[in-house]
This record gives sequence, structure tokens and C-alpha cells, in this order.
Amino acid sequence: MKLTNRSLAQALLRWTLGFNLLGHGLNRIGHPRQFAEGMANDFAHTFLPRPLVLAFGFVLPFLEPLIGTFLVTGFLARWALSVGALSILALSFGTALLGRWDVLTQQLVYAVVYFLLLSGLEHDTLRPSSSPVPPLHQ
Repeated sequence: MKLTNRSLAQALLRWTLGFNLLGHGLNRIGHPRQFAEGMANDFAHTFLPRPLVLAFGFVLPFLEPLIGTFLVTGFLARWALSVGALSILALSFGTALLGRWDVLTQQLVYAVVYFLLLSGLEHDTLRPSSSPVPPLHQ
């Protein structure tokens, strides 16, 4: 296995996003109720049902470090990137409802990073079992 520049770049970006998500989750995981309540309060004036926002707010502090761990280790990278991309999609929708355009811009950067990592996953030869990624429809 030859380590190409593209493979190294993919792995470094994957590790960077992984550690970023680990940090997000580790900062929130100690107080999930406060995080979820804060999120629900932020969305109180939107059409989103409070129980839905609370549920998302309770799950996110545990989901972020889980995704981060998979990205850092490279295990289940496709799953982690897909779930992470769906999470940032949901967060972006909520942020747009709140009209927080500065935060939405940051979330779009995350969306681009997920796109780059997922679209180049077959080039990331530093992850375990980095054989070609099978298509979703088999």
C-alpha cells in the first residue's frame, strides 16, 4: 500500500473532524438535560414540537462523540460520515428557522467537509479495511 497525498489528506481531514466532534460531545455529555432544555427553549417560537427538539437535544451529546470516535479510528467511517451529514442537515434546518445566519455558515462548512470525506472515502487507505467502498444498493 502506497501512501498517496490524497490518502494522507483524507485521513487528516477525517481525524480533524473526528476530534472536533469528540470535543463537541465531551463538552455536552456531562449535562445533556441542560443542553436539551436550552435547545428546546431556543426553538420555542418555531413550529417544531418541543418534544422533538428535546429528543434531538438529548441524543446529540451522545451521537457526536460516537461519530467522532468512529471517524478517528476509521471504523464504520461510511456510516459515521452519513449519520454526521444527516445530523448537520438537521442542525442546519433548525439554524435557518432561527435565522442565525452566522452559525448556518459554519454548519455549511461542516456539510462541505462531510461531502469531501464521503466522496473521497475510497482514497482513505489509512482506515481499517480500506478496500473499495461497496455501493449502498447491492
